[in-house]
Amino acid sequence: MLSTTDVPLRRGSRPAPPPGARTATRGRRLWAVARRHPAAAVAAGFLLVLAAASLCAPILPLPDPVRVDSPSATLGFGTAGHLLGTDRLGRDILSRLIWGARPSLIMGLAPVLIGGFIGTTLGVTAGMSGPRVRAVIMRTLDVFYAFPAVLLAIAIAAALGAGMTTAIIAITVIVVPPVARLAESEVLGMMRKDFMLSARASGARQLSIALRQVMPNVAGPLVVYCTALVGLSIVYAAGLGFLGLGLNPPTPEWGAMVNELRTLVFSQPWVSLTPAVVLLLVSIAFNVLGDGLRDVLAVGRGTQL
Repeated sequence: MLSTTDVPLRRGSRPAPPPGARTATRGRRLWAVARRHPAAAVAAGFLLVLAAASLCAPILPLPDPVRVDSPSATLGFGTAGHLLGTDRLGRDILSRLIWGARPSLIMGLAPVLIGGFIGTTLGVTAGMSGPRVRAVIMRTLDVFYAFPAVLLAIAIAAALGAGMTTAIIAITVIVVPPVARLAESEVLGMMRKDFMLSARASGARQLSIALRQVMPNVAGPLVVYCTALVGLSIVYAAGLGFLGLGLNPPTPEWGAMVNELRTLVFSQPWVSLTPAVVLLLVSIAFNVLGDGLRDVLAVGRGTQL
């Protein structure tokens, strides 16, 4: 009986790489990308650590984030047992930051995922359709541009009532129009290219062309743009929480923490600014990560942005 090593290879074929070779190759590629874009690698690492800490919050040795401890109120940085101090109710700020990362990240990621899908669908449909359908879709979305994004989100959240679901819906509404506009512009830019003309001449259906030709070409710019939108969505969610339109207290959430700690801005300025600094770092991290993805995808396409 012949073993697999005794079977002759066909002309032009290559032996399958061992299982560990693919992992090593991917590892080298990731390392090369990290060396080429160190800022994006640091941003990705920071976000991964933050996400891991938020997921592991129940098993981390942290004080109860909602337990009131009046004798320990308004402690400063470096206090024993309270590394980042406490608020005016004696609740540990580090614990509340880590526990609050989960809802804050969810309210940043969920609207972008949902709004990105809806906006991409509308934009691709508008770009591939005739002028009448395109005008109906895009002029309808232009109505949302008549309102400032923040005020529109506040109005929707105030109408629906406070809560995480409400915040996600409000932010999704303001994410859809810019994503749809970007998708439409990308589709219109490729409609006269040779591969699109060939696909249409072959008699392929619109859905098949959209999935096989259009989406692979618009995915790169949309992924980069949506990555940057996540940081903005987190800031919007924090703004709703600051106004009391986010999670109900005492559930920790970054925007609500900024509102709660603003009374300490004169007595404990660094303590009061802690959640705001975290929001700033997370927003910058997503923007830097988006810039890194843009450069990586541009190199992968052999173009320069």
